[in-house]
Amino acid sequence: MRWSDYSNGQRIKILRGKQLSQQELANQTGLSMPTIRAAEQDRRMSLSTLVKIANALGVDASIILGQQAPRRAMETDDRKTLRAISLCVHEDGRRVPS
Repeated sequence: MRWSDYSNGQRIKILRGKQLSQQELANQTGLSMPTIRAAEQDRRMSLSTLVKIANALGVDASIILGQQAPRRAMETDDRKTLRAISLCVHEDGRRVPS
């Protein structure tokens, strides 16, 4: 199965893995357990929830949305650095010239 074939909720579960419980993810994001559960069950997920979950999992939101596959071979610090660079680049790219 390709990464894009999974649902958003399935991708969150896979990224969370067995080492991080739903409660721990809720604690890290500041979201409630019902919100985490709903996201993993594909019932509802606001943009704000998506961003908080992505940040807690150390991935770009596009990975949760299935637009790109996770870079599992990379170390966590390397992924976080790449994500920070990506955010800088995309933020600059969104600015409208005055």
